[in-house]
Amino acid sequence: MERIVIRDRIISALSTVYIFVENQNTDIDLEPYIEDSIQFMSLVVALEETFGIEFPANMLLLENFKSVDTIAVIVEELLAIKK
Repeated sequence: MERIVIRDRIISALSTVYIFVENQNTDIDLEPYIEDSIQFMSLVVALEETFGIEFPANMLLLENFKSVDTIAVIVEELLAIKK
């Protein structure tokens, strides 16, 4: 899957948990927009459902979800492992 497609799907998943990012702002720091652990875990679930992946427990750190770009790298890695 191309990175641009992954980014677009991440942006879509973010919007389901009320975090709105413009497509050109994929390196914006998301931490200030993630209000609490419930919203964070809702994002994780949305991403898992969107990509058909499961984040290992050791990856469930806010620092791994700092931006669309950092999330995209992790998603690419998990998709590669899934194949």
